Amino acid sequence: KMQWTKLTSYRLCWRIGQKPSTLYTKSNFTPRLLPSSKHASKFPSHFSRRHYKIPLMTFEYIEVEHRLDEHIGSCHSADTIEPAGSTDTSFGVCFLGTGGSKPTQQRMSSSTVLSLGGLSYVFDAAEGVQRQLGISRVRLQTISKIFITHMHADHVLGLPSLLMIMQVSQRSRSDSFPINVYGPPGLFNYISMNMKLTESAFLGQQITVHELVGPEACRVQPKQSRNPQNFLYAEFSHKFLQRNRIPRNKDGTWTISNPEKNTEENIRAGRASNAYSAGRTKKLFISAAEVKHLPHVPTFGYVVREQDPPLKIDVEKATALGVKPSKKYRLLQQGFPVQSDDGTTEVLPSEVAASSSDRARKFVLLGDNCETPEPMRRIMQDADVMVHEAALHHKVQSDQERGHSSAEMAGAVAKSTRAKVLVLNHFSNRVQDIEDVQGEVERAESTNGETSVVVPAHDFMEIRVPREGFDTSTISASSDSKSE
Repeated sequence: KMQWTKLTSYRLCWRIGQKPSTLYTKSNFTPRLLPSSKHASKFPSHFSRRHYKIPLMTFEYIEVEHRLDEHIGSCHSADTIEPAGSTDTSFGVCFLGTGGSKPTQQRMSSSTVLSLGGLSYVFDAAEGVQRQLGISRVRLQTISKIFITHMHADHVLGLPSLLMIMQVSQRSRSDSFPINVYGPPGLFNYISMNMKLTESAFLGQQITVHELVGPEACRVQPKQSRNPQNFLYAEFSHKFLQRNRIPRNKDGTWTISNPEKNTEENIRAGRASNAYSAGRTKKLFISAAEVKHLPHVPTFGYVVREQDPPLKIDVEKATALGVKPSKKYRLLQQGFPVQSDDGTTEVLPSEVAASSSDRARKFVLLGDNCETPEPMRRIMQDADVMVHEAALHHKVQSDQERGHSSAEMAGAVAKSTRAKVLVLNHFSNRVQDIEDVQGEVERAESTNGETSVVVPAHDFMEIRVPREGFDTSTISASSDSKSE
């Protein structure tokens, strides 16, 4: 059965062999022809070289109405549409794969990208992640960290090839940086053995694999003389592949990144790690905790949070107190008092601060799970965006034995942790049409109690988080005004 692509809330273009394709928009369904390929002459004669359509098998984009439309766009490379309500594009969540272990024509397996401050962080790398990255707007050169939730095949099969292509893309750049991979015990052995057995050569780019170890995460099997999780296999070692172990904290969490407070010296030199202009030098709080998936399968959730943004200075107030615009403002923005220009008085940041709605934004992604333990719930409170799986289909309750969550379970977790936006992800292959997707959203909303805005993820969907973060009441109000 053949169908034509229909594009609705965001544009999506699938290219087959770089052939031109016709795009249909929701507004007028007027065809728009992409530039012809130089290889068009090689295609069958019944395709017009100036204008033709390409059947896309049974792929069809599914649209579900929700209250977050103005903050949603597409990260597809053929799409230039930006979310209408987005005023700050430095915090974006791009979904490369939103399906389960069995990919469908609508969804690839799991992979999500968080873009922040000129850098990109990849969460899980399913088979085909190279292909998805290649047709998205995410640049390989910006990927600095990769986070693996657990070692199941549909979350790691694309990792070795991704690391290789990242090395190729960065080796000729003067501003390249080391690649860091984080995940459960056994991740280092998985990468090193793949590289060795496939005769893959490292190209000089340093890769450090950080394994999150602890009493629960490191499940030792004493009957095995060489445990695949803990044993260091010397025969699979690589010069440019290093192993590091991050111990578990006493509170049951793992600290991946914990930025130090800015010093006066760094601030005066313009090197504040939370400055709006920090770019790639921006430091983030990154932590992890375990979630319950299956026995003997350590599974993690990750939390990424910005530092508190700098204060905004009211120039009129500062000038009236004797501090004219100068580098002293950098100190005031970071909470340090300064002397007036004549050196007679001390000016406090609270005396010159202007009102601002900007705040630190927070992103949470949970691996496959059927339960969220207390340590994880504690660090994921008040997230702007929480990505939660909904693989457990309501018609097949036996799936719960495989350690997955339903949409109802995801809605309840978002409610208890006060998530602003809940993104349903990792859908079962049984979710095929708009009725199925809408049903999953309604089931999540039934247990959420309007605490969160529930959004079903789709491949190449992108959510842009504004500088002030998300406010559920504001989103609801804007949606009501539109409907009126």
